[in-house]
Amino acid sequence: MPRRLLTLLLPFVLLALTGCFADSGPRLSSDVELTERWRMPNPVPADGRWHFTDGPLIGEGRRLASVDLRDGKLSWAVDLPAGYAITGAHPVFRVGPAVILAGDDEVRALAAANGSTLWERKLTAHAELAHDDQRLITAAGGELAGFGVADGKPLWTRRLTERVTLHAGGAYCACVYLLGARTISRVSTVDGRTTWELPRPPGATPLLFPLVDRLVVVIPPAAPACRGTFRGVAIGVEVWRLDVPWRDAGRAAAPCTFDPARIVDSGFELGLPGAGVLGPLGVLRAEPLDAGEYLLGDDSAELTWTPGVGYRSRRYRDRGVASVPPPDDGKPWATQVESLWLLRSGSGLALYNPYEHDVRWKYPKNTPTLTDVENRLVYLDGPDLVAIGPPPL
Repeated sequence: MPRRLLTLLLPFVLLALTGCFADSGPRLSSDVELTERWRMPNPVPADGRWHFTDGPLIGEGRRLASVDLRDGKLSWAVDLPAGYAITGAHPVFRVGPAVILAGDDEVRALAAANGSTLWERKLTAHAELAHDDQRLITAAGGELAGFGVADGKPLWTRRLTERVTLHAGGAYCACVYLLGARTISRVSTVDGRTTWELPRPPGATPLLFPLVDRLVVVIPPAAPACRGTFRGVAIGVEVWRLDVPWRDAGRAAAPCTFDPARIVDSGFELGLPGAGVLGPLGVLRAEPLDAGEYLLGDDSAELTWTPGVGYRSRRYRDRGVASVPPPDDGKPWATQVESLWLLRSGSGLALYNPYEHDVRWKYPKNTPTLTDVENRLVYLDGPDLVAIGPPPL
């Protein structure tokens, strides 16, 4: 073998020998018994749910904590001052090394590494917030402004020519979108410059969904036709348009059965209840549902519920119906954990393997869970936070 090739391969051989490419061990779906891996006092109160979770971060009310979810150790916890609360009414999000919290009239940034306060700024009343991975954007009082996430220092400011609502630009764009009474525009978060603008479409208030390099503008369906209009916009130009009949058995009582919260946005495609999956190029991948069947809204836009039938996958019908009891309260809920389904069943939860058609774990009550942890399912068990997973090797 040529010496140059050996030189190129040597680092990878060493990494393999030291275990860097080794298998991470059994998965939650592996054919091994799931055991309790750790248990710790719950650092954050929860009344049925936590309003904020992002990786190791858990927040509710005026308490925010970071937990080592692999080993079950508290990294840090802080009690927020008056004026701040982690609820559905107060935005909170992680941006790079910071956690941004909006208070009644202030915004504060905490270090995700240790919970210390990085900076705090006053907010104009009724300010709207958005962000990219380096900057915080605010809109209030006829002014749009950008701030550095790391230090809170002003980067730019500009006046607005009309009242707008502020929308984040998504993972693929250093931008925000402004929805005004007359226009829709895209603004650079780097310098506040308008990169394109187009007239606002007629009809009901549009919904904006950034998908990769496109903005999808949705005009909600209205009676009597109950058809939604989807426009794909690239560089300020409409490049495709679809007229979609709207039928969502999961919201039968809503006008035209339309509930915007039921559109599943992955950042790459949109799951449309009763219609299929829409990609950024305007291709609607139709996945017909049975009568009464509806999408549950998990991040994969895959799991469905049919009254009298149960939980299924809209894409993989060969996996059949989950063999678990229906939820006692009549409110189905599901999400995917690795290749498993976490389902609301009976009075509690069930972790179901759709390949083996068996229940891997169940809990007698509906309780908050954390699922974005490799080889772990973390859940609240009374006063404790508990992780289950395969036994250690």
